[in-house]
Amino acid sequence: ELRAGDAATLLQQVPTIAAVAPVLTASLSVAAGEQQQTTTVMGITSAYLAIRGGSIAAGRAINAWDQRTRARVAVLGSSIAASLYGGASPLGQSVTVDGQQLTVVGVMAPRGTSLNVNNDTLVYLPLSTAQQLMQTYAVSVLYAQARSAAVASVTADQISRIYALRYGNARAVTVNSQDQLIAANQDTGRTLTVLLGSVAGVSLLVGGIGIMNIMLVSVVERTREIGLRKALGATGSAIALQFLVEALLLSIGGGILGIAAGIGLARLLARFGGWHVVVTASSVAAAFAFALGVGVIFGFYPARRASHLDPIVALRSE
Repeated sequence: ELRAGDAATLLQQVPTIAAVAPVLTASLSVAAGEQQQTTTVMGITSAYLAIRGGSIAAGRAINAWDQRTRARVAVLGSSIAASLYGGASPLGQSVTVDGQQLTVVGVMAPRGTSLNVNNDTLVYLPLSTAQQLMQTYAVSVLYAQARSAAVASVTADQISRIYALRYGNARAVTVNSQDQLIAANQDTGRTLTVLLGSVAGVSLLVGGIGIMNIMLVSVVERTREIGLRKALGATGSAIALQFLVEALLLSIGGGILGIAAGIGLARLLARFGGWHVVVTASSVAAAFAFALGVGVIFGFYPARRASHLDPIVALRSE
């Protein structure tokens, strides 16, 4: 198992490491007054924020003195601070973590979700305090910062070799670099893009067929009208343009409704899932362009069929 002392060991044995932050995590009950919820509690050292990023919005961060003295203090993520204390400032207030009372000394600035973790719901304690609370000397993970991006992969290999020699098993400890995590996320993103693109393609096909059927029915029901217009001098291109515009109006209406529903659903999921959603103008423009394309492509055949009707035959139809 990993220990907090491994941080000093790695700093001594791997010269390309700039800093190491041991972290202990657990899902615990957190309460303040009548408000209570279960969230992820992290025991950290003063090096954590420097490595993992993030800033303090109010109060202060966990420092080296807190770690040495096992101070009973906590720093809250922005959203859990709002959930527990509402609009009031939590600084100096008591918070109960797994039945133990601590004092809130800081609140993190909003960070959003990273690596499938909502950072704004986290509660941070000094590592020594968290180990005492959870009755363990182990840590969950070690975050190491390389001196530069160029030596990141080399640093990861050196860490792997150190633990392979210690435990006699190369798979005893999993070592991941940011490059590997980014690559994995990109692979996942590409897979989701292909999947969602396939679903969107099927939806466009079904919608286009629906528009074409509606317009074909319209052509049949308005055959006499088409014949009358042609008898009065309307050209085939004018008839085709009329039906093509109608198909475009159908697709535009559907596109607007679809965009509105998509934005509303995305924001709803973001609100209840704790995600950060950004709707860009380019994505809205692309969706609208696809809607127009569907109207043109699937409205062309009914418009062409209407324009080629014989006026005499059309006028005789019932």
